[in-house]
Amino acid sequence: MQTSHKALFLSIASLMSVALACSSLLPPAPTAAPTQVAPSEPPPAAQATDTPAPPSATDTPAPTPVPSSTSTPAATATPAKPFVSPLGAEDIACRYGPDDDYSVDGGLKVGERVPVTGRDSLTGWLQIENPRRERKFCWVSVSQVQIEGDASLASVLPAPSSIVAVVSVSLKPANLEAPGCTFPVTFDVSFSISTTGPASVTFFREKSDGSKASKETVEFKTSGSKSFSDSYKVGEQGDYWFSVNVTAPNAITGRGEGVVECP
Repeated sequence: MQTSHKALFLSIASLMSVALACSSLLPPAPTAAPTQVAPSEPPPAAQATDTPAPPSATDTPAPTPVPSSTSTPAATATPAKPFVSPLGAEDIACRYGPDDDYSVDGGLKVGERVPVTGRDSLTGWLQIENPRRERKFCWVSVSQVQIEGDASLASVLPAPSSIVAVVSVSLKPANLEAPGCTFPVTFDVSFSISTTGPASVTFFREKSDGSKASKETVEFKTSGSKSFSDSYKVGEQGDYWFSVNVTAPNAITGRGEGVVECP
């Protein structure tokens, strides 16, 4: 019995030795290749949309700053408009232009106070609203007025151009008799031309019979009147006129009328 167990043990040991010898002669088992992982597909590209891009800093208007109450500038006082009144206790003349060479065109009475509307830069005269003529202007000398305010604030104005203000013509006698209807008879003609200041006056004479004289020119160094004389000889009874027509510095006409009768 004991011999049988021993034999069985030897048999098992022999088998194990053979198995080990055989396993050493076998080629090594192939190593498994690493699993190839397929690369993942890239995510699809984002589709373009019509969504507008946000505005840039240069496209956005800057907000309007709101001034604070502390930054309000102080109000500037408006200079007072100058006024004038007579300097002394007497009324003063107001003239057509800024010089004594111009005609008197009104006056400023004691107690009157009027605004200054202009000034002459050379003569020191001031233009004012004419108290005697509505919506008209005249000039006073600074030496004759009291000034309230700053007269230099008034605008500098040019002196007005002198004009012929009046042309006066008369025939004498206005009613001329022709005794026994004896003709010709003659009217005595007188006329005058008045200017508002220094001026060169051009005029011509004209009669009701259609005749005209040549143009004449007369120089006026100051304002005033110049007188002239003439005559008008007529050959029958009727109505007659004689005119003086000024063409410069302005157009103005004066006419005198007369009647010739047979008594």
